[in-house]
Amino acid sequence: MRQGRQWFLVVMLLIPFCSSKAETARITPYKVLIINSWSKELPWQLSVENGIRAELDRREQPYEVFAEYLDADRFDQAFNHDALSTFLNSKYQTSSINLIIADSLPAVSFLIEHPSLLPGTPRVYLPDSDFISEDSIGENDVVIPVKEDYINSVNEAIRRSGATQLYVVGESFSEGGKNQLRRFKQAFSNTDLDIRYLENLSMPQLIEKTAKLPPKSAIFYLLVFKDSLGVSYIPYQAANVLAQNANAPIFSLWRSLVGSGIVGGYLLSGERLGAMAIRHAFLKAHNISLEPNLSDAYGYYLDERQLKKHQISTQTLPETTTLLFSTPSFWKTHQLEIALTLFLLILLSVLTSILIVVNRKRQRAIKALMQERRLLEQRVADRTQALHDAKIQAETDARTDVLTGLNNRRAFYEHGRFLHEQATRYHNTYSVLLIDIDLFKEVNDVYGHDVGDRVLKQIANIIRESIRNSDIPGRIGGDEFAVLLPHSAAHKMTEFAERIRSAVAQSSITIDSKVIKLTVSIGIAEFHSAEEMLDGVIKRADVALYEAKNNGRNNIALYHETK
Repeated sequence: MRQGRQWFLVVMLLIPFCSSKAETARITPYKVLIINSWSKELPWQLSVENGIRAELDRREQPYEVFAEYLDADRFDQAFNHDALSTFLNSKYQTSSINLIIADSLPAVSFLIEHPSLLPGTPRVYLPDSDFISEDSIGENDVVIPVKEDYINSVNEAIRRSGATQLYVVGESFSEGGKNQLRRFKQAFSNTDLDIRYLENLSMPQLIEKTAKLPPKSAIFYLLVFKDSLGVSYIPYQAANVLAQNANAPIFSLWRSLVGSGIVGGYLLSGERLGAMAIRHAFLKAHNISLEPNLSDAYGYYLDERQLKKHQISTQTLPETTTLLFSTPSFWKTHQLEIALTLFLLILLSVLTSILIVVNRKRQRAIKALMQERRLLEQRVADRTQALHDAKIQAETDARTDVLTGLNNRRAFYEHGRFLHEQATRYHNTYSVLLIDIDLFKEVNDVYGHDVGDRVLKQIANIIRESIRNSDIPGRIGGDEFAVLLPHSAAHKMTEFAERIRSAVAQSSITIDSKVIKLTVSIGIAEFHSAEEMLDGVIKRADVALYEAKNNGRNNIALYHETK
């Protein structure tokens, strides 16, 4: 109540300022630029943007919201931030941006390192760390440190589930995952709780372990961007995969994950945080100082479907709890009709039971038993088939690149090792093509990752159409493809590689009436019987690939021993 009165007084103070600019506000939109740290697929960033829009909707003036994404987990060092700053200045210099919001530490660091980006524009920093030098903050800027309240979130998970063992799922292969795991361990460095870590595992290992947890267990899910096999995930999708197989309730810290299969708990809400950013920016603009209270961004959120699934009681929920994905029960909607119907059915049953003879009861019982037997047999058959189908699908998914449909790196190397063993044993030969898309990073930077994905798919289709049935294609890196060519000498593969290079060079992608020409560079190497490992052949093909790159790209090069 006290906090509510404070906000009421603040709003009353703002009314004179807002009314004096009402006419201007109706004409000029309030423009907000959001610099996001991660890729646009993350639900967290969308939730923050939704909170920003919701708070702006409450105000009478029109607004526009722009969003940029650093994709920090993929371009942590190679990404040219100076070039990005120059690009953003050029892109928004005529847009009259009123406010810049930086979400998460990579975006905050980027803005602090580039004060020349839209200079003079007020900024709101939302770092997931409170370590920001005060010298870097302008007088019109606002800092809201987004500190994870793991203590209260874990306590709520244990209280809600009654668990005695807490299994924490996390990874340190990505920057985001590593930071979350580190801060969680710091928060519980001295605790009596029975916390066990399932960290840096592959997704199949996580599925297997979380499906066999002992009774009185609960899972606390940190962000999983990448597993030990190098497979990348959107944290929401990883949570969904785990929830489908886990035998214990899953809790977490982020409201944006509710709906993926987690139960919920005491969660950090991106919607609330985005709204806080706008409120404090407006207060700062009117010289009103109010210390941000991060607890305003937290709340109790629970997925009612998961509560029912794990038989978690709703009797002792906090009054402020928000139950999501809940639908009124049929009983609540038609309570009177159901009660009358039940009464009539009971009365009818009593009258009818007087007329039922023993023989009919016996026949009904026999029929029910036979039906139950058939149903049980069908369930066993269905379950057996489902397990078989799931196994086949899991094996296929683990060996296939999701985007292109080619062999992924793991499957490619498995095929390669088998081919290498066969060639060594029977004194056969084979060749390796390494294919790299020229200037692919520029396509991603200029046109975005959706266009980049289209390029990858198109190159994969060209390779697939150009090779023989016996050849083995694969995507072994971000923009790098490879082909294993059994029973093929490298000097005979030059014409084959030229056919692929030429087909790619003749292809293109059209974006908004602009044609993007594509080229690739190809390195070729042949297996020699003296070599012991497949990696030797691939390494020589890589040397040839760099030769093709150095010759001006859109080239092919054959590895020679004299190099």
